[in-house]
Amino acid sequence: MNNDQPGDPPDRDVREAQYSQIIENLRHGGPARRAAVGQLYDLFAGRLRKYFCAKGASVAQAEDWLHEVFVRLLRSSTEFRGAGGQLAAWIWTIARHIMTDARRQAGARTFEDIDSEAGHELPADAGEPMAAIQATSLVSCVQSAYAEFAKVHPNRAQYLMWLVTDEMTTQQIAQVIGRTEGATREYLSQCRKKLQPFLERCRWLLPT
Repeated sequence: MNNDQPGDPPDRDVREAQYSQIIENLRHGGPARRAAVGQLYDLFAGRLRKYFCAKGASVAQAEDWLHEVFVRLLRSSTEFRGAGGQLAAWIWTIARHIMTDARRQAGARTFEDIDSEAGHELPADAGEPMAAIQATSLVSCVQSAYAEFAKVHPNRAQYLMWLVTDEMTTQQIAQVIGRTEGATREYLSQCRKKLQPFLERCRWLLPT
């Protein structure tokens, strides 16, 4: 199965080389910068628009957020220190922050708010102090393992984040990435299998 995204070069090394060149052009300014923005728009605009709409944005709102993605991207392009392979993850992170900021300004409770609240409370069923410490350590271990997974497999990590954190359905993810629902379901299953070795080190923290 081809795991590359629509519009991306088919080979991973070619894609990362292209992204690295785009990052370099963004920093240079002038015609090279304008060309880089055009390339990024061609590569990501369609998927970003579908993502925003899948999360409940109107067409007009999705266009506004899409515009803001590229505004923020240009403002912070000189600060980006990641490799070419991390460019996509960076753009999706910007997109998610824009959506979260907009919902927070509208008075909606976001996933980040819930995560923040949970981070300052012990699990309700933690019981004894040692159990609470173990539960907190498990969360920390999983977060660290997932961060490592995201460095190696940025696209896979992003799609699992949509599925779990953003609570998108398989059908919604399929619409965003341009695949059939069946192919997306299979791909997400492969993503979970790829994640398992990274989580293995946390297994001993699971309650027995």
